[in-house]
Formats: sequence, structure tokens, C-alpha cells
Amino acid sequence: MTGRTGFTLVEVMIVLAIVILLAALAWPSYAAYVVRSKRVEAVSALMETMQQQERLYSRRNRYLAFSRDDNPERLRWHSAADPRRSSHEISARPCGEQSLAACVELVAVPGSAAVDSAFRDPVCGTLTLNSQGVRSPEHAACWQ
Repeated sequence: MTGRTGFTLVEVMIVLAIVILLAALAWPSYAAYVVRSKRVEAVSALMETMQQQERLYSRRNRYLAFSRDDNPERLRWHSAADPRRSSHEISARPCGEQSLAACVELVAVPGSAAVDSAFRDPVCGTLTLNSQGVRSPEHAACWQ
């Protein structure tokens, strides 16, 4: 017996195969967790923006429609603190045929060009919340 120590190529390949297998099993759970956390971030931003809209309504008796490019009150148009790390772009519009004095609808679009364009939410997609409390989609996982 010689005094050699170390690992053989077969041992290294077995360990590498085990690591790859564990990573392959863990990846779907991790990816689902990331989507859920980004969705929660968007819901939180929608709620915060709706509170800002309610404050505007109490001062002006009307809500404010806005977008990323047209935002005179500088309301939050992205879901995270930094637009580059945000998953959703937020805008506001009147509810259906109603005026802004009656109702506003906030829309959070996932993965737009102004935020992380690679992000997708296959379960919920675009989230909406209006000043009358109506949320869509109605899927329970979208608003937890």
C-alpha cells in the first residue's frame, strides 16, 4: 500500500451525481417559493398604493389614475423598493365605466419591460384591486 490519499474519479463522479440529483429535486420548490414571495410583494404594494389612493380621495374627493410615465403624485408604480428588482408594474385606472370620483382599480402586471421582464406568475398573472375591495384573480393563493 502506498501513502496516497485523495479521491478517485469514480468517487468524485458519484458525489457529483448525488449533488445534481438533490439540486434537481430542490429547484421546483425553490422556484415556486420565489414566485410566491414576489406575489406577496406585489399584493403588499397594491395595498399600500390603495391606502395612498384613499388619502388622495379624502383630500380631493376623487382617485388618481396613474402609470409609470404619468405619475404626478409620485405614487408607487413598482412592487419592490427598487424598480429593477421589482416583479410587478403598478398602474391605476377608473373601474370599468365608473369615474375616478366613484372607483379606482389598481393593476399589477408581472414582468413588464420597466421591471424584471423575466418574471412570470403562471398561477395568478395580473393582479387587480379596486377601491370597492374587489380583487382578481379570485384564486385564494393569489392574495395570501
